[in-house]
Amino acid sequence: MFKIYFLRFFLLFLTTTALVEIARAQDTLLTVTYKGKLDSLHSAILNQKRFVQVFVPPGYKAGSATKYDVLYVLDGGNWNTGLVTQIQRFIEGQGLMPSTIIVSVLGIDRNIELTPTVLKSWNAPTGGADKFLAYLKDELIPHVNKHYPSNGDNTLWGHSLGGMFVMYALVKEPTIFKSYISVDPSLWWDHCYVPKMAAAKLPALTSSNITLFISGREGPTFHEMKIDTMELVLKKTAPANLNWKVVAYPGETHSSIRLKTVYDGLKFTYDGYSTGIEFLPMNGMVLKDKPYKIWSDDTVRVHYTLDGSIPTAASPKVQRAVTVTGPATVTYKRIGNRSTYDKVTTGHFIAEKMPAPVAKLTNAKPGGLRYSYYESDQDNWPDLKTLKPLKTGVTRVERVRNIWYTSCRY
Repeated sequence: MFKIYFLRFFLLFLTTTALVEIARAQDTLLTVTYKGKLDSLHSAILNQKRFVQVFVPPGYKAGSATKYDVLYVLDGGNWNTGLVTQIQRFIEGQGLMPSTIIVSVLGIDRNIELTPTVLKSWNAPTGGADKFLAYLKDELIPHVNKHYPSNGDNTLWGHSLGGMFVMYALVKEPTIFKSYISVDPSLWWDHCYVPKMAAAKLPALTSSNITLFISGREGPTFHEMKIDTMELVLKKTAPANLNWKVVAYPGETHSSIRLKTVYDGLKFTYDGYSTGIEFLPMNGMVLKDKPYKIWSDDTVRVHYTLDGSIPTAASPKVQRAVTVTGPATVTYKRIGNRSTYDKVTTGHFIAEKMPAPVAKLTNAKPGGLRYSYYESDQDNWPDLKTLKPLKTGVTRVERVRNIWYTSCRY
């Protein structure tokens, strides 16, 4: 029967929908896994066998052509990489950064590997940063690019001495990495060796689209770590093509600051990232001299043009409603910190002569679309001429902003 079949389908639809919504609301089943491959290579530069642990995005399928950015974490292992991996997955899940390969760079002697000069007052051998940087550049990164689905865009993350090494890598070899995240760096090392080096080399930095995020602790330690000195150097000498930010966090320790820095640092690295961009309406016919509005709820770091050219950072910024008059080729572009993920959308609005109205239909009545509603228990399609409608009415078209819909009037 028509009524029975419809009722069964409707109840099944409601039940299925309710179960899906309950599953979404509760989200009680833990399905996230972090499987890393322990890999190794012999370093001729360091004359050592070196280990790394590589985490490929869960969605990657062997043989796929998909490539990913790579995040290199110094002082790898559970202490740092465990934290970075979990926060990266969270940020990705919020749609604020793409899927990423994470390489846990396992150290052997951080006092040697992460320090750029020999410091005699340090109770351990130091000064091996140049060799360690050469190992990253000439051995580890080529190894990862060869054996894993890397797209060649790399980020370097480091904490404390590792944070200082991040800054050293930026001023020494600025083309190795696309982004740098320096967590409470020990910039006091050897009488501010790295800040002094930065002051001399940053003005000549030619690489574009580089990002740098530095964190420190608010209060005396911000000065003791000489982060304030580096901030002053950046203000005076950083070129326009270096997109940098320094943040002082209140109430944090040298260790706890890592959590906020991972989150804020990765968000800053991919600021402006989005999986898409759209506006409404996307296309249409317009009157030659009549203004109309184009709407968009997403206006962060979005610029536009009306002549079909690709917007730049100098183009007007998108507002929630952009008023346009006459024909136009509207182009929106989101310009983020990682140009690889910039998005462009174009809509065409043309002026055409409106078609002549059709002749009035015979027996047509104003007011909307008239309808009749019938019910039947027959197994076959009923003869509507012999049935009496249970309801009759008129639909009318209504407009809210630029959205059209129909409603029924009884």
